[in-house]
Amino acid sequence: MIFVEVHLDTPVLQEALTSNADVVVTVEEKRALPSGVVRFLFWACGEEFETFEEALNADPTITAPSVLHEVDDKRLYRVELTEAGKATTVHQAYVELDAVMLEGRGTNEGWFLQMQFPDRETFKEFRTRCAEVGVDVKLYTIYNQTDSSTEDAAYNLTECQQDALLAAHESGYFEIPRKVSLADLAAQLGVSSQAASERLRRGTERLVGHSLVERANK
Repeated sequence: MIFVEVHLDTPVLQEALTSNADVVVTVEEKRALPSGVVRFLFWACGEEFETFEEALNADPTITAPSVLHEVDDKRLYRVELTEAGKATTVHQAYVELDAVMLEGRGTNEGWFLQMQFPDRETFKEFRTRCAEVGVDVKLYTIYNQTDSSTEDAAYNLTECQQDALLAAHESGYFEIPRKVSLADLAAQLGVSSQAASERLRRGTERLVGHSLVERANK
């Protein structure tokens, strides 16, 4: 069993996400119905939902968007993929290959997925199928379930999370008082403040989980 973290360059929801760089979506569920409809549920977190929803209605990869639930600054949406969306979705590919999507996150920079595959050959086949529909796959992290040394060495951080944490450390973001603001750090990384904040939060969470928590449990 292997675990991977990848970036997918797919147009699904990208028009909507590009309309508001501060909105980040997280996959709740994606399901192919017997009728051929591909239904997609996701949480959106951010601000300016009106702008996002206007772009959502115009996004050529999805149709029939509706809000199912709202909590604080998050909204749960349900959409269905159009034929254009189905043409570039990789959902069927990983289902047929017995892979599992552990986490899916979409931003204006594309889709970032954490996935589990039976073996490396299966992951290689997944990349081939993605290429066949014009979806580029950039690999960030890959490790075996039993390869604890590799995982521990890198703390299972993505390249983006490592860059964000190092930039924050080197620029004095963690110092008291801070030498740079979150907006300054985001500009340095070339991303939105929301994206920079999320990378720092997720990266810190993984560092703690793979160092302090695991050491305490040994």
